[in-house]
Amino acid sequence: MTRLGTTAENYEWTIAVLDGPNIANIGHERGHRDHTLHDWEELDQLVNKVADLLGIRIIHYASNYEGKLLEWLHTHARDVDGIVVNPGSLTSYSEGLRHALEETVKPYVEVHFFNTVKHFARVSPHIRLESKITASATGVVSGFGQHSYTAALIGLVDLLDERAAAEKKEA
Repeated sequence: MTRLGTTAENYEWTIAVLDGPNIANIGHERGHRDHTLHDWEELDQLVNKVADLLGIRIIHYASNYEGKLLEWLHTHARDVDGIVVNPGSLTSYSEGLRHALEETVKPYVEVHFFNTVKHFARVSPHIRLESKITASATGVVSGFGQHSYTAALIGLVDLLDERAAAEKKEA
């Protein structure tokens, strides 16, 4: 880890955190929950607290509509250095979101509150379901509830720092 507890050079990254359908409804679910959050605002506060500790800027956007997520990426991707995305209910079906993420040419980390492999095996044991987003993601963090976001931010920022340091060294 290059940021927390070290004197390594810190770059000022801007990270987009995108939440897909149903994520803004957290805290209002029925039945089992894979997090301890009361609402989306609490998730937003956690993400921003981690960002402050890392010395980065966050743009947090949530929408229940795939088209709005795509439009946001098309409009704002040039303003960010990396992306953390929870595709929500778009996970298994959204070629459009995956294409938009790929077209940004930015590193992105897919996050989920729950372990997606375990979830898909449970809900559909005879049909192979998987995330459409994972294939081109830089990384995936799942199964740690809201802490999946924390791990994704730390990993993405460290990756960006390492790439920048390597480029600086080559120059």
